[in-house]
Amino acid sequence: MCPAILNQTDLFEAPPKATTPLKTPEPPVYVPDPYARPECVLSLGDAATRLGISRGEPETMIEAGTITALPTGYALMVPSAEIERLRRPT
Repeated sequence: MCPAILNQTDLFEAPPKATTPLKTPEPPVYVPDPYARPECVLSLGDAATRLGISRGEPETMIEAGTITALPTGYALMVPSAEIERLRRPT
């Protein structure tokens, strides 16, 4: 045998080392996405259906400033909060 191997001690002769207890992981921290918009929107047709009016009336209401609309490309979308506001009894 090699003399270097004879000078080493057997690793299994010593008692096992104490194990380190595992740390309890901290719960994740919720960070809201600053770019997310939790606002629900409806198309003009869906808004008209919910209000019980014709498809053209929401366009007229948007032009008159009665309803706020969000432009999305070529279509206008109406926030559902606007529909709920109009459905509330005055």
